[in-house]
Amino acid sequence: MTNADYAPIITPINVTSLKMAEVIAPSDLEAGYEFDAIHDGFTFKAKVPKGGIKEGERFSVPYPSENPVVKEGVRGNWKDGLFSFWRFGIFHPSFCNALFCPQVLTAQVMNRMRLNWLGQETTDIERKSTFKKIVSIVVFYFFLRTITAPPPNRDEEEIYSNRIHFVIMLYNFNNLWFSLYSLYIIVCTRRAVRKRYEIQEENCIGCEDLACAFFCGCCTTAQLARQTTDYETHSAFCCTDNGLPQTFPVLVV
Repeated sequence: MTNADYAPIITPINVTSLKMAEVIAPSDLEAGYEFDAIHDGFTFKAKVPKGGIKEGERFSVPYPSENPVVKEGVRGNWKDGLFSFWRFGIFHPSFCNALFCPQVLTAQVMNRMRLNWLGQETTDIERKSTFKKIVSIVVFYFFLRTITAPPPNRDEEEIYSNRIHFVIMLYNFNNLWFSLYSLYIIVCTRRAVRKRYEIQEENCIGCEDLACAFFCGCCTTAQLARQTTDYETHSAFCCTDNGLPQTFPVLVV
């Protein structure tokens, strides 16, 4: 495993008029070595000071005074439109996840936004389990849906009428709670993204997040994924906990 496989944790601090960032060393590094650190979605180079550092040690590095992400207009605006989901092609992992299982893509965005499986801000330790918990919920839903699916044979329904009525009720209930949960986490995630990037509601003031999640959950989830990372620079993955390469330094605030 190389040093690039670690995700450095950084915390902005103020030192006089110069902006600085306090970095936790990802491993033992020699003086002059440079690695990528990330804060607020912006990646910058952190250079190891003279004398080198040991894993876990903290050191300060200059933090760029102007964040390119802000200059590009991301702050306060969406990067692209709600229906730009095929911007990176129909085989892009974010598009595939949004189309076939938007809950998984939502879980990845929730991990980036430091949310737990209930859509609430949480600690770095707890947010690491968000993806696994939501995937477990999805697996449970499809398992229960499979075993409670109504039989296609009408004669079988007539023979086991009492049992079938119960199974159908359970089948419908399973679909209902999963649909409501999916809607809920998309609404919470979109609200968190708007807050992080200072994006105001433009339509349906007061219920825009709900409207987008209800009428086009897949499109909404895909937009949130594009908003919270730069797919033009970084690869996307279907099954990692944040939808990004494991070597990418995940946002820590």
